[in-house]
Amino acid sequence: KTLHGEAPANETINNPSPNPNNVKPKHKKKKVEIFGLKFKGLSELHETLGIFFKDKNMFKCYLLLYN
Repeated sequence: KTLHGEAPANETINNPSPNPNNVKPKHKKKKVEIFGLKFKGLSELHETLGIFFKDKNMFKCYLLLYN
């Protein structure tokens, strides 16, 4: 028989935190309509405006070619 150190002690803090750190936004995502296009939240603003300007440029090219 060999003894490799002392027996492990029981963990004194084994419970999760009583107040977990949950991130809750103060505002809800709302549907917003800009230039006739709907999007949710600020994350899609870049894509929506990008699509708007792309369509606007395509429309201008169409007018120049066929008028």
